Parts: sequence; C-alpha cells; structure tokens
Amino acid sequence: MNYKIQCAIALLLASSSASREVSLASDAQSFKEIEESVSKDPGVVESLKFRTVPVAFTTRKIPKGHVFTAADLEDHNIKYRNAPPDAVISCKKLFGRKCVEPLNAGSVVSVQDIGIPLMMNQIVSAKARNWENSTEKLGTICITETSLKAGEQIKKASVTNSRMPLRLMPCDAVPDASQAIGKKCKFGCETKHILMHHDLF
Repeated sequence: MNYKIQCAIALLLASSSASREVSLASDAQSFKEIEESVSKDPGVVESLKFRTVPVAFTTRKIPKGHVFTAADLEDHNIKYRNAPPDAVISCKKLFGRKCVEPLNAGSVVSVQDIGIPLMMNQIVSAKARNWENSTEKLGTICITETSLKAGEQIKKASVTNSRMPLRLMPCDAVPDASQAIGKKCKFGCETKHILMHHDLF
C-alpha cells in the first residue's frame, strides 16, 4: 500500500477516535473501510497534506497510577504525518483517566499509557521502510533489530540506525540508536519498529 495512503488512514482513524472517548478507539471506522475510501479518492490524501492534529503531551513527570488532570497535559499541534501513530489526540480525552505507565515530562502520551492496545494500522504505521533509494532529504532514526518485550532493557544488538524522509519522521522519533541502548522498552514492540522517546523509560 502507498505510504501516503497509510498516513491518511492513520489520521482518519485518529480523527474518528478524537470525536469520542479514547476508550472507544477500537470502535473507530474499520481499517479496511478507510483503506477502500482513500484508495478510491486520492484527493483525500492531498486535502490532509497540511492538516495538524492536537497531540497530547505531558507537562511534568507522571507516575504510574496517577489520574490525569488539566495541569498534567497540553496539546501540541503536530502535522498529521509527523504525529506518532499511537499518540492520544487531544489531551481533553485523558482528563480523569488513570495512567498505567510512568511518563517523563514533555512526553507524548500513547494510548498504551492508558491501557488501550494498538490497532493493526498503528502497528503498521510505526514500521520502518527502506528509503535508501529515495531522492528526498532523509534523516536518521532508531529502529529495532529484534522484537522487544515490555520492560526489556535495550541492548546494542537490538537496535540500529535507519533513514527516512524528514517530512515523515515522527515528532519524537529517537534520532540515534545510542540514545536507546541501556533504557527499557515500555510497551514491547516488533522488529523494524521506529523507536520513539515515549516508548522508552
């Protein structure tokens, strides 16, 4: 599937979830239905090109078990193609919810931080691709060489650097493997996963 279409699918799912409680994210329009609608109308991708989404960030360090309040969070308007696929869209959806994982100050809040498992499209969107033959300007990212379990300490052999277009890089992607080594993987992930700062603790 075209990568732009995948990005559009991820945004449409996120937008659907933003209009309801985050706990109902799994009830968003199905991946297959959105894939078909976007494929039939490529103009949808172009119309979303400059759109931003309000990604929830923490304003301070959040301990496990903490119930989110307005003082804990703020929205950052991020271009949809740079928003992490698992990010909570709109911090208002988090007020009154319990954090099931600790968070650093200034961290993107993942749906997994409130106990919601990823949907398939979110997993696919976080997978690295081979961009080495691309003519676009590329930046460096850290990806996994092996699958990682939740809480597993990251070893040198488990991560490597890769490249992807700067315009598509997630806003909190880890820019170098050296920054991930020795830290722990918060949620667990598959191979070729683009590691992000909110994945680590």
